Amino acid sequence: MSSYFNAVIFCTKRKKEKISSLYILKTSLCVYLLYKIFSIRRKYMMPFKKHHCQLGLGSDSMLLKKPGLWANLYRSMRKMCQVAQYHPDTYDHFRSYPAVVAERQRQLYEGDKNLIHPLSLVSLCWHTIMAFVNLMHMFISTLRLFFVLTPPRTQTVHAIDKVLLAFHALCFLDILFNFNIGYTEKEYSHIVMKRRKIVCHYLRRWFLLDLASCLPVAFVLLYLDLKDTQCLLFAHILPLLRTPRLYTALIDVKVFTKIFTRSYIWYGMMRHAVLFVMTAHWCTCFVYLPPVLCYYCKIS
Repeated sequence: MSSYFNAVIFCTKRKKEKISSLYILKTSLCVYLLYKIFSIRRKYMMPFKKHHCQLGLGSDSMLLKKPGLWANLYRSMRKMCQVAQYHPDTYDHFRSYPAVVAERQRQLYEGDKNLIHPLSLVSLCWHTIMAFVNLMHMFISTLRLFFVLTPPRTQTVHAIDKVLLAFHALCFLDILFNFNIGYTEKEYSHIVMKRRKIVCHYLRRWFLLDLASCLPVAFVLLYLDLKDTQCLLFAHILPLLRTPRLYTALIDVKVFTKIFTRSYIWYGMMRHAVLFVMTAHWCTCFVYLPPVLCYYCKIS
């Protein structure tokens, strides 16, 4: 009897296994068929439900396109003068790209047409160039005054004077740029794009120093071969008035460094490296201050 019951139990287990395996096979087959049906339906029905837009989104510069080569060049220059999302300081003032687009619209409708936004690519490139120009101007002007001393009564135009003349021209061009670049009110974090306010702001702050330091008075006196050495000493001192521009040069160096890294360690390293080089140069120049004063006073 026990063997009979064991045989019955074994047969029922086999039947259950066959039924379960058959059930799994049928279920998987149904799932596969449903998958194929829905995939075919999606393949042939989606083109009628999904809209593929053929209209170009265009530019977010808000500038109208006009036919002609010069019109396209003018439009490209105006786009570069607008606020750019690639400027390192853009998202310190604006929280999102729609805010950047709104600022471009505000520049067009509230500001002057030919002004340069302080967070534009043109402003970034020009301030980077002027950071180098200002530092070299401070370096060369002190080098010319303290280290280039010709024999008495034989003062002529030196090669350094010609290099300094080129930097004077760039500094004068910077004055024209500063009358056309907006500025940021730090108290309210507001960017001013009104020409009258920009001109008044620049005249109150940097205009006199920039103008006095870029006048090539020493080059003219040497070229005309004037013998008044005290006037020549005063003319050589005029370019030294650009020394306070070290403040803006360090800010521009920091902005340029932000293009490559956001680490404050690198900002501090670049700032201290520039300060170390300029301070070391000025200290060596001031060592020769008494002999230089005696040189120009005795000749006169």
